Amino acid sequence: MMDLTVTHKITQGMYVLTTEGGGCVVDAVSQVSGGDSPLFSVAVMKKNRTNELMRENSKFALSVLGVQGAGELIKQFGFQSSRDVNKFEGVAVTEVEGSIDCPEYCRAGYFLLYETIYGEFTAAFPD
Repeated sequence: MMDLTVTHKITQGMYVLTTEGGGCVVDAVSQVSGGDSPLFSVAVMKKNRTNELMRENSKFALSVLGVQGAGELIKQFGFQSSRDVNKFEGVAVTEVEGSIDCPEYCRAGYFLLYETIYGEFTAAFPD
């Protein structure tokens, strides 16, 4: 059973979006529909390397950014490009879905989004 209570944490805030090979900080996240398969809107800059990686990998994790470690995670994932550096270097992570690294400080609040069609994503929540 999916834990839909994680969607209660969707507020105006900051999130770490990770996918295989990269990640970035995002602040434009909205839940646009509810139910058993909630629909989310996540804005990632079109020229961002993470956007390219999301399309190549077809799934990503969105982690609610907490207070602990937030400054370092914002610095690591927000102020440099995945084209130039390995953003996960030196960051404690937990691997989910066999290939997506989630920063440890965000671990309690991550959920997975899977691409379906035309840039829409459906959510899957860890048990």
